[in-house]
Amino acid sequence: YVFDLVNEKDFLNGGKPRVIQRGPFVYKEQRTKTDIRLYPNGTISYRELRNYTFDRTKSSDDETLRINTINVVYMTLVNYLQMINIPSSIRTIIGLVLSSIEKPIMQRTVKEYLWGYEDPILNILKKQLPQLVSNDQVSVFASVVNEAQYETILINNGVGFDINHTERIDNVGKIERFNFSTNLSIWSNKYANMINGTDSTIWHPDARKDELIYTFMNDICRSVYLKFNQTRQNSFDISTYQYTLPNDVFANSSDNEGFCLNSSTNDKIQQLKCLPNGLFSLSSCIHLSGSTFAIPLPIIASNPHFLAADRSVQDAIIGLMPD
Repeated sequence: YVFDLVNEKDFLNGGKPRVIQRGPFVYKEQRTKTDIRLYPNGTISYRELRNYTFDRTKSSDDETLRINTINVVYMTLVNYLQMINIPSSIRTIIGLVLSSIEKPIMQRTVKEYLWGYEDPILNILKKQLPQLVSNDQVSVFASVVNEAQYETILINNGVGFDINHTERIDNVGKIERFNFSTNLSIWSNKYANMINGTDSTIWHPDARKDELIYTFMNDICRSVYLKFNQTRQNSFDISTYQYTLPNDVFANSSDNEGFCLNSSTNDKIQQLKCLPNGLFSLSSCIHLSGSTFAIPLPIIASNPHFLAADRSVQDAIIGLMPD
């Protein structure tokens, strides 16, 4: 699903954004593990390729449907200009381009929005600032998918016993290293940088209702946990456990303080120390594709329709239904 901004003029004049949900747009996902290597210490490394094929028969509209949405590049560069230590010449050129070429709202097809388009701002900056911009293609989703193919994951194979003579099956699929490191280095404390759980395609057998199921989501550069929700019957009439993401995963709490962005982070962006409940900043995780420097994208993630977010967040946009 995507959101279509239907009151652009009013929004740019300070009004609340009004959106209409469009979709569904259904894609068949195929994940292929490649460069698989087995090691004597009971671990396996691999990289993962993802491929998405549009399924028109299950979608409400074609990918050519045009929507109004936030101009990601425009807002990214506006945010970039707030950073310190930017040479005055670069600041001047970017400022002139932003004021004369584009605006905060753009109209794109769903296919362009998700999978990429030639951005007019980056096209100009690629010529005027080649030391900063090397590519004028930009996408919301494809850049994350493409980057994933270069990430190396090392997991526990769950076979045999460990040095304490304990069966390793409970650790099957557990990520031991991500890109050759046992932890991340982009967040502000040790807890936030921990790599916990599996890649979400496998978990240990005999899961219990009272345990937390951890998974590392490399798309958002953090680990999350799932809690037991209910017992369900699958199509073969077999009882299965359903685990869901609890509301407190993205809560504004002491457990999540390491994910808050402030002036002490590496990118030196001046932001609120912590976002309201239900919101999670991806600025430290996702960067503008095509830039020679790591220019952070000012993107904030949430549950669909701001589910479980603060009421002030839900009320800030007209057209959402967080149920």
